[in-house]
Amino acid sequence: PSSQFVRVLTWKERPGVSTLVAAVEKETALVLTLFMFISLTAVFLVFSIFWAMVNEKTKDIGILRSIGASRRGVAWLYLRYGMTIGVIGAVMGGAMAYLIVTNINPIHTWIGEISGGRVIIWDPAVYYFTQIPNEVNPRHAVIVLIGGVIFSVLGALLPAVKAARMDPVRALRFE
Repeated sequence: PSSQFVRVLTWKERPGVSTLVAAVEKETALVLTLFMFISLTAVFLVFSIFWAMVNEKTKDIGILRSIGASRRGVAWLYLRYGMTIGVIGAVMGGAMAYLIVTNINPIHTWIGEISGGRVIIWDPAVYYFTQIPNEVNPRHAVIVLIGGVIFSVLGALLPAVKAARMDPVRALRFE
């Protein structure tokens, strides 16, 4: 047949499949957005913990400042601590997420078995796939992990500035 009667489609362009692929891509974007909001929550958690720490360690900060620690050095101390917490959390969370994602199908089967078949999270009739896709996109994973570290440092930023601005004399008088 001539080329005007033949239409070649990729699997993403096939009718019915393209709608499903678009829905899965939207779900991926939604999950990434959700993870970013969860990471944003980490900002407030780290902020509140570090704020309490700075308030509790006023005398210690005063001692550091009185023996010659610079304002920048005190701030950097808290920022490094926030970064360390973020890196450890990102590594542990990334490892746990990788294990769960790569083993999601056996986990799904196990949940179905212990529930007596009442819990079916991934219904192949809806998604047209017999198994849950379990490929990890390294780019997306890196974005989420780096975001977690950055948000942890951002959470430590205001307490670090507060600690750096403390007057050593007033801090040492603090009871």
